[in-house]
Amino acid sequence: MDDDENIRLVTSAMVEDMGLKAMSAWNGLEALDLYRRYQDEITGVLMDMSMPEMDGRECCRELLNMNPAVKIIFASGYNEQDTVARFGGRGLAGFIQKPYSPGALKAVLKKAL
Repeated sequence: MDDDENIRLVTSAMVEDMGLKAMSAWNGLEALDLYRRYQDEITGVLMDMSMPEMDGRECCRELLNMNPAVKIIFASGYNEQDTVARFGGRGLAGFIQKPYSPGALKAVLKKAL
């Protein structure tokens, strides 16, 4: 989930190059809708913190209400300590600093999922 279309496209391609299936959403509302419909197929959610309409923090809270075991990885331009402090760390399976490389993304996904 990211409001930047280029980031969504590049990240989806990276994920699919790893042999995984990717779905993308431009904000938290769209991500929640996708999760409701495909929850049984989704093993993890990679999301930006700063989003229009519903930010990553609020979306994360809603996802955890739907499924307390959901694996959530935050991607942010902020550093990990700031992100975890803002989020509180509840339910966080991983963090990746933007911009990220395919190798860094693979390592975070492998660890979290």
